[in-house]
Amino acid sequence: EGDYHKEFSRYHMVISTNDKVIFTCEQEKQHMPQGTVWWFNNRVTHNVRNDGNTDRTHIVVDIRK
Repeated sequence: EGDYHKEFSRYHMVISTNDKVIFTCEQEKQHMPQGTVWWFNNRVTHNVRNDGNTDRTHIVVDIRK
């Protein structure tokens, strides 16, 4: 929330994951495969669930618009 989120776009660089990591952003569900980069709308209701046996590792990068 706030001015910070208005000025920056958020990206996730997926370093490691498993097939049971699911992001929910409002009503949309998405698995982010390893080795991909995703723009992520962190201004809306969101969460992540990891039902797998391994951790997920993401590098989160905020870039000024």
